[in-house]
Amino acid sequence: MVEHSSYTRAVPGSNPGAPIMKKILFVCSANITRSKTAQKLFAKCKNFETRSAGTNAFAGGIQISQQLIDWAEIIFAMHEKHEGHISFIINNFSVPKKTLIYDLNIPNSYIYDEPALKELVFERVSRHIKIPPSCRSILAVLDK
Repeated sequence: MVEHSSYTRAVPGSNPGAPIMKKILFVCSANITRSKTAQKLFAKCKNFETRSAGTNAFAGGIQISQQLIDWAEIIFAMHEKHEGHISFIINNFSVPKKTLIYDLNIPNSYIYDEPALKELVFERVSRHIKIPPSCRSILAVLDK
């Protein structure tokens, strides 16, 4: 489990004492439904900088790239067992040792921004990283 950093920002103009942002990349197959929903959901929290991509980006989705892999501190793949997202990343890119990769085990059976999908993403991500209390209250208010 990744623990939320207790270090503070040292960037000019930043809020002293504010937690450092985690850079999170969400990956699914097409970057249309699951990863985009997850990105949108966690972008609501100031503690996370989020991006999303697909292993086979269709219909205007963003395709995963080495640049995105290098940017991310944490990668959440939607479904390794049936769609091979983690295997695709490991076999096609150089993943920095510092980058953590987790399988959320979320099947491709939802529609974009569906409340059930948002709840599942939040629950599964929470298993792997600590969600700060300020973010829990923001993320708990899902657009139902």
